Amino acid sequence: PLEEKSFDELVAGIPDDLSQLYVVDPRTGMLNQPETQTDQADSQHAAGHKRGRIIVVWSGAGAPGRSFLAIELATEAALAGKKVTLVDADTRASSIAARLGMLGETSGIVRLCRSVEAGTFSPTADTDAHARIRIGKAVLRVTTGLPRPSRWQEVGKAALKRSLEALRQASEVVIVDVAAPADNDHDVSFDTFAPQRDDATLTALEVADDVVVVGTADAVGLPRLMRAAAYAPELTQARISVVVNQVSKGAVRGVKRAWERFGPKTMQPEVFIPKDAEAVEHALEAATALSHSAPRSPVRAVIREFAQSLCECEENLETPLKQVRGRRFKARLNTAPSVTRGT
Repeated sequence: PLEEKSFDELVAGIPDDLSQLYVVDPRTGMLNQPETQTDQADSQHAAGHKRGRIIVVWSGAGAPGRSFLAIELATEAALAGKKVTLVDADTRASSIAARLGMLGETSGIVRLCRSVEAGTFSPTADTDAHARIRIGKAVLRVTTGLPRPSRWQEVGKAALKRSLEALRQASEVVIVDVAAPADNDHDVSFDTFAPQRDDATLTALEVADDVVVVGTADAVGLPRLMRAAAYAPELTQARISVVVNQVSKGAVRGVKRAWERFGPKTMQPEVFIPKDAEAVEHALEAATALSHSAPRSPVRAVIREFAQSLCECEENLETPLKQVRGRRFKARLNTAPSVTRGT
């Protein structure tokens, strides 16, 4: 016979989060299932495993170099011996795949979300969702973005959050490139669970450990950077670092003065990346990183130092700043990164 239970015992058996029951979550449309013994064992194993750091590269409007900085930070962290995953979560204009020569119509971020939701994600497998690439001496994994912006609804908020947490368990450093807009329609979100265009950016900022806010040093980019830096604490609880990109020679003092007068008082620019259009253009044409195409560029030197501090890296394992023979930025077709499995 079944044991009689009191009302308090029955209420105590109901989970606080009703999504644990066998119901369809209205936010994702996925069937939620209660945690099994296997899931509990995996959770206990994950709890004992040191979680990786999620670093989100974000900016205000425009194109101040988010993808460029994300690639460079990931490459430098990998050169320092870190286990790195680079994620393109820009649902408006993804570009990391094109920048690294990973051409194709496959979306790594969509495949990642689907595999994590289905419970089939394997951090050690070389798949389109977690492709292993080599850039010079750096070996890292890349999750490419959307080949078409119209597919943004395939990257759900809950699915992306679980995917980033899965990558956190698989890597020491997870660097995420996101879109600039970070505003949702609050009226729509209050009335319905329908996905919104900026969910990916807001989700990444929510789970981040560090947020790098980047902007340019020109008359248009600097005010945008100031507004983004002032707005960032409302979007994330992470540590915020302000990076000024494309700083002309001798302009650092002027940028600091402008920031003291018009910028938020709670934070100051930490990194000033000099302007070196020739080196950056060569890396873009060769579909590689500065550490491979222009290792002696002053841009690379500043980013390398910042990456080692941000990712808590030891001294770079690569022979530092080797002398480049021949022309300083001679284009080479063989500098494109090699992909373990095609994407």
